[in-house]
Amino acid sequence: QGRIHQLPDASRYDFKMTIDALTQLVMGVIDGQSLLYQGRVEVCHDERYEQWVALWPKMNNYINEYY
Repeated sequence: QGRIHQLPDASRYDFKMTIDALTQLVMGVIDGQSLLYQGRVEVCHDERYEQWVALWPKMNNYINEYY
C-alpha cells in the first residue's frame, strides 16, 4: 500500500495558485511574472522565482481556448 509523508510547514510549497491560474500557465496563455503581478500566485520561496518565470513563458499553443 502507498505511504504518506507529512512535510514540515516550511517546505509545504514553493508557489500557491488556483487551478484556473495553473491551467492558464501550463497552456501558455499567461506567464509566471504576469500571474504574480496580478496577485494570482503566492511565492513562498523567493530563490526559486527566477527559475519558475523562465520555465513558464507566455506562448501561442494554437488551441482556440478563451479565458
